[in-house]
Amino acid sequence: MKDYFYLNVDRAKLRTTGFEAIKKFLSKLHIYKSMGDYDAGKKMFDGYSLVDKEMLKIRDIVIANKIPRRINLQPNVFLEPSQGSEPFYKGYNETFEGVIQSYVERFTDAFQSDVYYQWARDAAVMRRID
Repeated sequence: MKDYFYLNVDRAKLRTTGFEAIKKFLSKLHIYKSMGDYDAGKKMFDGYSLVDKEMLKIRDIVIANKIPRRINLQPNVFLEPSQGSEPFYKGYNETFEGVIQSYVERFTDAFQSDVYYQWARDAAVMRRID
């Protein structure tokens, strides 16, 4: 059985109490920075960023329940004379190989050369520093 934890946030207090707390924290940190008081600023920041055993346990729970990152895969629509000039839909396997194949088939050599030509034409203008 996996461990879970619940975090309850009172959204009504985010713009009032939460905003005021962040404002005070950043203001105090800015004062230490402006005065060049490294020791006091480091002590304050380290106090807030201290990781104790409870936080390490929560981190382990989060990592154990982590969902794999979603793969954004887009199908392609082609128009080929061999298909009677009718558009046809081509889907791909939901794997990294499928994503790569989708991009390879979507961005043909002609498209890539057009993009490179456009970039080469505009590169000097875009890099100009006034």
